[in-house]
Amino acid sequence: MEFSRIDRGPDAAQLAAIAPAALISLAGVIALALPLRLFEATAPTPLIPLLVVYHWTATRPEEFPAPVILVLGFIQDLLLGAPLGLAAAAYLAVRWLTLTQSEFLRGREGGAMWAGMAVMGAAAGLIFWISASIEARGLAPILPAVAQIGLTVLLYPVAARLFERARRRSEGEAA
Repeated sequence: MEFSRIDRGPDAAQLAAIAPAALISLAGVIALALPLRLFEATAPTPLIPLLVVYHWTATRPEEFPAPVILVLGFIQDLLLGAPLGLAAAAYLAVRWLTLTQSEFLRGREGGAMWAGMAVMGAAAGLIFWISASIEARGLAPILPAVAQIGLTVLLYPVAARLFERARRRSEGEAA
């Protein structure tokens, strides 16, 4: 065993690799906390952090490690007043499920990735809905959850392109 090297944590290159996913997720968490209204009704807000967790886990899991996802989940719960650990549990479950399918997802594009997002979105939506039902001590309305997850899944192809642009731009600036 080697004890002469002291582990000082992540270096600048590792932090630069993590930054795009973490910053996009943080912006998404803040957007979730904003009260959006459309035509006098509450508009569903896409779960941008869910999109980021799925996409980066499927394509570059080392660039969005579980501890960062855990912290972002806690921040989301604090901002939304949700049970502490709910979003973290949902996002870490999505990360784990996506990693179990990494052999299938590796190198895939388009429809396969979108289908994977639909499955992961359904899993996360189910976790959020069950929690809301437990908190309500009865079945929570399902339509808002379906609308939010549906919107999130529909946005995946566009979001994936934007995420890749942000990642490439970050790599270009870091080089």
